[in-house]
Amino acid sequence: MLRRFTAPGESVNTGTYRAYEMPIRNGRPVSDQFTLDRNGFEVTRHVSAVSDFTDKAEVDRVYPGEVAEFVKARTGADRVAPLGWVLRRSAAAAENSSQPQAALVHCDFSVTGARPRAETAYAERFPEAPGFRRALLTSVWRVFSPPPQDWPLALCDAASVGPDEGLDNRLYFVDKIPADLYAEMPPDAPGTSGFEFHHNPGHQWWYFPDMTRDEVLFFKFNDSDHSRAWRVPHSAFRDTTAEATEPRHSIEFRVAAYFELLPMELERQAWNDEGREEERDEPLAGAPEGDHVVVGGIEGHGSARVPATADLERMPSGFDWRLERLVHFNRSDTFTIDEDIVGGATNLHPD
Repeated sequence: MLRRFTAPGESVNTGTYRAYEMPIRNGRPVSDQFTLDRNGFEVTRHVSAVSDFTDKAEVDRVYPGEVAEFVKARTGADRVAPLGWVLRRSAAAAENSSQPQAALVHCDFSVTGARPRAETAYAERFPEAPGFRRALLTSVWRVFSPPPQDWPLALCDAASVGPDEGLDNRLYFVDKIPADLYAEMPPDAPGTSGFEFHHNPGHQWWYFPDMTRDEVLFFKFNDSDHSRAWRVPHSAFRDTTAEATEPRHSIEFRVAAYFELLPMELERQAWNDEGREEERDEPLAGAPEGDHVVVGGIEGHGSARVPATADLERMPSGFDWRLERLVHFNRSDTFTIDEDIVGGATNLHPD
């Protein structure tokens, strides 16, 4: 596994890297066409009450609530948990406890890293909550230095990234870069697992020049629902066409958004927790004839119609399965529905 060590003002990687020229398109003329679930990112206006983003006390006091409200409104999530923020500066990075620009194609959370981070934050913030069926780790990225930016952020359209792309990279947060980058690290060393990427000429890259402090880039680090855009490789790059007068100074805020278990999923979870093995022959409470029923407990999210008799263990991953009418439930996750309600497998479709 690759490693990346980040200390105040510097970062070091263990991989071997080469530079490749790639076209990066100006997204301004088509900015309204990007969506979070199709491309994995969007640019939108958002005014903050923070007057000085280099004032840590003010940021801690004002910004988490603003960002949480923004993410909840944009995603429709049931709950959100701020995960922390970092400043980046393209020159004299250590000033104001900033980090240098991340000029390396990466994604902050891999599948390996996203799940425990989401679970831990949920348990800590919402100990009495019912549990979640989908977790979305995001970044709210804002420039607060004046335009133009000498090092803007480039985003890769998630639709151009293959599902199997990405190399796991363990990121460690340290006070000082270690002399031996390959030495064994303590199991509780602070950090996370992200993705780095091989060069792919098919990747489609976009950026938004001349950003102001009253707008943000909102993009996905990792979405547990892989039926939609679920991660966005990104990197800072040097824009040689920009006549910048100040180094880029930006703030990125990581936020987890949670979509919680639905009533039917909670009932199913309760049965599983009780260890019931017998078949349930009567219709489930809360699932009258004709109602749509969402059944959880399957990795990935979305919905689909299924054939008349379907064994969910044989279905593709990436969906919660929505049934027109649920008649039987048993431990093997076999569901039987009326044959005259739903057609064959050609009716599979995501919402």
